[in-house]
Amino acid sequence: MDAENRGEARGTRRRIWSRLRQRRSRSWILGASAIAVGVLLASAGTAYLLISRQALSTLDEYEVTVPSTAQDAWRRPQPLATATAAPEATAGVIAPPTAEPEYVFDFASAYPADQTNPKYWSAYEFAGSGPYGSPTLPAGFEFVSVLGIVRDASEQANPVRILIPAIGLDATVSELAIIEEKGGDRYEQPIKLIGHIPETPNPGQYGNGWYFGHLESPILSEGNVFRRLPEVTELMKNDPVDVVVETATDGYLYRVTSTHVIPKEELALYESDVSSVTLVASFPSRVYSHRLLVTAELIAARQ
Repeated sequence: MDAENRGEARGTRRRIWSRLRQRRSRSWILGASAIAVGVLLASAGTAYLLISRQALSTLDEYEVTVPSTAQDAWRRPQPLATATAAPEATAGVIAPPTAEPEYVFDFASAYPADQTNPKYWSAYEFAGSGPYGSPTLPAGFEFVSVLGIVRDASEQANPVRILIPAIGLDATVSELAIIEEKGGDRYEQPIKLIGHIPETPNPGQYGNGWYFGHLESPILSEGNVFRRLPEVTELMKNDPVDVVVETATDGYLYRVTSTHVIPKEELALYESDVSSVTLVASFPSRVYSHRLLVTAELIAARQ
């Protein structure tokens, strides 16, 4: 009997030790898992901070404005060069030779930095071959006047499409609805298209029309229609960047005049004393703490 009791006691002790070892094993696994998750989270947090710091350090590069002299050149067609006829010679009279005028080259006035395409700043001898801001227009467009804009302001229709050929953008435009929430009303999110704030001017109207789109939306899958919009900043330093806003019947050509970056808390819709559009995207990539604003002014229309 005593032997049986001792056997049962030994069995009980073995079972107890087995359970303790299992609990220790599970605790060790849970502890190791927690440590691994902590390390991953810390690594991800550190990587995000580094990415954020790097992205935010370059925001100043997106503060660009086209010189006013170049903007003025966009709005007026350039006259074609015409040959000047030589004066007719009088019979029997030999014209005296024309003296060569004395000429002193004024380098600064010939190539003023604020009127020269930035791509020629390091090669001034070629500056004349590519002036900053071309006066030409795409086929079918004609220059418009401010008076024409004001006169026809009430006749314009809603935007349906935006094209920016320089970055390969061709996107549908929709009017954004207002969503009522407890914390206050807000505009709906544009999903895989560009959203137009309906209270702001339509294409061709006087004032500033506002258009919103996503730079990227990896979590909510709302599209990335403005994924290449940041490229406009660099492109406009070399050549004009056109934004074509279309209605169901007409097209309006806006030319980019500036790009800016502001904290998202400071974003507010503002008016303009010209006919213009402002395109807005969250910025920079993977941080989204700011907003990139690309502003363009109307210079031509296709009707």
